[in-house]
Amino acid sequence: STSTADTFIMHYMAEAIPGTTYTHTYNGKHFNELFKVNANYNHVTEDEDFFDLAGYDQWASNPAFSGGSLDINGGGNGYFYYTRNSVDLTFHNGYEPDDPVSVLYGSTLEKFKGYEPEKPKNQDPESLYFDGWYLNPECSDGKKVDLDTFTMPDEPLILYAKWSKVVHTIRVWKFRDAEGNFSEILEEDFNAPHNSLVQEQYIPETPGLLRPGICAESARWFPR
Repeated sequence: STSTADTFIMHYMAEAIPGTTYTHTYNGKHFNELFKVNANYNHVTEDEDFFDLAGYDQWASNPAFSGGSLDINGGGNGYFYYTRNSVDLTFHNGYEPDDPVSVLYGSTLEKFKGYEPEKPKNQDPESLYFDGWYLNPECSDGKKVDLDTFTMPDEPLILYAKWSKVVHTIRVWKFRDAEGNFSEILEEDFNAPHNSLVQEQYIPETPGLLRPGICAESARWFPR
C-alpha cells in the first residue's frame, strides 16, 4: 500500500446469533461488525482481503468481487459478510455418547441446562447423582463447564458427565414412641455413602441398641 493509493475501509461483518442484537442487515441475514481495516490500497483482492476467519464461512461482499477484486473507484467502504458455522456437540454420560447436535459457533450452551443424561448402565443408578458437565473424561478440577457462559468453539466438542456418589445423613435415636416419633439423639449426625456398610465404629457404645447394616437411604436409626 502507498499513501497515494485509494483509501478503503473494509468492514468485517459476523452473522449475529439468533435472538441477540445486531447492527446490520444484508440479504435477509443479520450481522455485527467484528472489526474494520482502514488502508490505502491500489485495489482490494478477494484472496488477500476476504480472508478466512475461524468459526465462520465467507458468505458475500458488498460490493461484490469481480474478477477477484472490488471495483471501487477512488476507494470507499467494502463489507465482507461471514456466516457462522454449525459445530457438532456431543454429550457423553461416561458409558456411551449421545448423538451429536449442531450448535452455532460462539453461541452459549444455556439451552441445554435442563438436560440430564442417562445414568451409566454399568453402575447402580441409585448410588449416583449427576454433578455437571466437564471438558475431559476424568472430570478434573477446573474443567467444569458453566452452560450459561461457555460458548461453542470452532471445532467439535464432547462434554462428559460427572457422577458423584450419593451420601446419606445418618442420625441415631434412643427412643421411638408408638406414633413413630423419635427422641433423644444418641449419636451426632454422620454421613455414609449409598449402599456402604456402616461399620461398628459408627454405632453407639450402649450395647444392643443398633446393628451395623447397609445404608440404602436416608436413615434415622433407633434401638432394636
